[in-house]
This record gives sequence, structure tokens and C-alpha cells, in this order.
Amino acid sequence: MRLAYIAVARIPSKSANSLQIMKMCEAFAKTDFDVELIVPPYWVGEADIRKKDPFRYYDVERIFKIVKLPMTDVFLLKPASGSIWWLNTLKRVRFVLFTILSLTYLMTRPFNFVFTRDPMVAFFASFFKQTVYECHTYSPSRMIRIFERLSSSRCKFAVAISQTLKRHLVERGFDEMRTYVLHDAVSPQILFAEFPMVKAKKELGIDINQKIIVYTGHLYQRNGIYTLAEAAAFLKEKVFLVGGRQEDIEALKHYISEKNINNILVVGHRTPRDVMIFQRAADVLVLPLSATRTRNVFASPLKLFEYMASRKPIVASKLPGITEILNEENAILVEADTPRKLAEGINKALTNERLSKIIADQAYQDVRLNTWENRAAKICALLNSRRINTSSARHRPSYSRRLDRKTV
Repeated sequence: MRLAYIAVARIPSKSANSLQIMKMCEAFAKTDFDVELIVPPYWVGEADIRKKDPFRYYDVERIFKIVKLPMTDVFLLKPASGSIWWLNTLKRVRFVLFTILSLTYLMTRPFNFVFTRDPMVAFFASFFKQTVYECHTYSPSRMIRIFERLSSSRCKFAVAISQTLKRHLVERGFDEMRTYVLHDAVSPQILFAEFPMVKAKKELGIDINQKIIVYTGHLYQRNGIYTLAEAAAFLKEKVFLVGGRQEDIEALKHYISEKNINNILVVGHRTPRDVMIFQRAADVLVLPLSATRTRNVFASPLKLFEYMASRKPIVASKLPGITEILNEENAILVEADTPRKLAEGINKALTNERLSKIIADQAYQDVRLNTWENRAAKICALLNSRRINTSSARHRPSYSRRLDRKTV
């Protein structure tokens, strides 16, 4: 069977969504689909990333095809100091142009299924092919709201990455019986990697006796990075921040300097392999999502599953999307946007070695079956039958048992 994965995404890029898309395409291809990933061209920005081979960059097998549609990168028209209005206008133009061209491409190819994260694409593609819409975030955009409602009755089924997002989709008109929860996943290369902490610290040039705290991901304020920076003032250990775009790095460094916080090391963007090494070198991994952004209530961050695979204690914000995965048995949960509480949670993980081992081992056990291949296999089963038997607990990680019977 032939599957078209259509995504308005930059491949490769520094964004987690690009990694997720590539991993899912690889996993679909391993389930005997003939997969084509259809994306727009990518000519401006992130010069250090965009020319890299995406298969090598993401450590993905070259078993599917990437098709870049013959359209211009409209961001060539972006002025050096353009307004937010102009930037949003360019995004809409790219989105509409890409949708038109991707639909034209679909009509000229014998695809059996379309898989997409974009509701406009989902709506129009559903007139030509059996289509699955996968929702990854809550969007207040009026256009997104409209097309989610329009596609709700046309898609074969919908997939949400969290229970809270499923409720959001049902409110937008999706049939609850045809809306499934499939959390994100982790690659077997990370899950089963033999990369002990001592080896990771040596590779990074860190003293093996030095305890370190690590965060990996973007440095947006909504990710709670400034809360973590303030929490560092209550800690004596070094805090490593791995990831981020240059403008966010500069803003954070300025903030750290103003606050005179001297135990934070802003590492910047690294390859997926290097990110894994930092995670393996950590004594504590931190996920300090802010509750001030509505979208974080629905979030199920990709890095969370990498954290769980690392067998390191996790300290995370207690938010609805997070607590679908984490609980008091596999993590230390703290009140969001509270630097002192976050510091207390980190200190608890650092000083209570027995607790840290227990929750780290439990998190690893909970994530062991959450591979990209298993996720793709569940979607394939849904494509074939639109139902998955979820009654057998032994086929699910332990956190799934607390979710409703429609969660897979």
C-alpha cells in the first residue's frame, strides 16, 4: 500500500516536529508501506542545518522517499526586520500554496492513504484519498479551527498525542469513537543504546564525579526555561541547556547575566546523537513546562520519551498532558512556574539516590513499548480495521492503564 505523509515542515530543521515526522515515515515504511514524505522547499534560515542529508542527520534508514514540491520558498520575501503581520502573512501564503500543490500531486499518484498534521490538507485530501489527521497541539488560529471542524466528518479517523488533545478534537466535532490517543515515542536506537553515564561524561569532557542537571529542547519562555534559570540560583550544581535557536540563546544569556546566575551553561543546538549523550550524562533531567501557555496543557513533548529512555530521574511540571505519562512512581512532579519548587524537586532527585533509581527504572519500563515502530503498527491496524483491541494490559506501558478504553 502507498502512503503519502504531507507536512508543511522544514526537513531537516532544529524543530522536534521534523524529527517526529522523519521517525514516523521510517516506521511506516517498516510496516510495508511505500511511503512518500511530501514537504515544501527550504531555502532560507538555519544554514547550518538545511543542507544536511536528513536521513543521516536524524539517523533514519533510507527506506522512504522525500518529495519537495516545485514551489518557491516564500520566506525569500521576508525583509530583515519584517513585522509579525508580514511574517504571518508569508506563513499563510506558503500554507495555501503548498496545500494546492500537494493536492495536485496526490491526484496524479496512486496513493491508498494520506497522513497529515495539517487540517486544511486533511480536509481537501479527504475528497481524493482515505485520510488520517494527526493533532499535535492546540491552536487558537481561526483558520485551524475552521478546517478541523470541516475535516472532522471526512477523515477516516483522527489521532491525538494526548488525552487532553482528544477532548479538544471531540469538541471540534470529531467522533469520539474514531479519535484515538497515541502518545509520541522513542527510537530503538535511543531506547536500547548502551551508553553509560561515565562514557557520556567523558565524551563531553565533564568530570565523572560532577553532578549535572540537563534540559534538552528549545529555549522558549513557554518551555519554562526562565523558571529553570531562576531555580538554578538555589542550586550549586551546573545546569546544562542543550538546544535553542540563536535569538533565544542570546536572550537567555542576557537574562542570566542580568540575574548574575553563574551555574548555567547554554550549550546551544546539537545533533540528535549529541542530545542523547547529554541526556545520558545527566544526573537529573528537567522538563519545566510553563502553565501560562494554553498549548502546554495539551502538550506531550517528544523529549519526555527520550528522557524516560535514558534511565535518569525526571523532574517535570505537573500539567495535564504530562501527567498522562508521568506520575509519582516514575518522576518527581512539581508545581509549574515556581522556581523554588522546581529547585526542591531537583535537589530531591540529586540527594535521594534510592528514589531516583526507583523512578528512573520505572520510567524506562513504562516507555519500553513506546517505539515508533509500535506506534506505526497501531495506526496501520486502525487503517485496516479502524479498531484496536486495547483490553490486554501486557501490550501497553503502565501509564496507559489509567486512560480511557479508547486510548491506544
